[in-house]
Amino acid sequence: MKVNLTEFNDFLGLLQKTNATLDYFTDFKKCDENLQTARIKLNTLNFLLGKDDLKTNIFTLKVF
Repeated sequence: MKVNLTEFNDFLGLLQKTNATLDYFTDFKKCDENLQTARIKLNTLNFLLGKDDLKTNIFTLKVF
């Protein structure tokens, strides 16, 4: 795998000026709607990260 050695500030300097905003590239309303549908699952996974006894913690979540 090739390592990218370009410094971030150098990269930004290579970008061209444009009048396109981030909304041109991303539908933020749709992103927010998709996030809302996955929010509980993401929070659950976040809770389980780094737990030593994953099986017990999953069972604990199912009880509540």
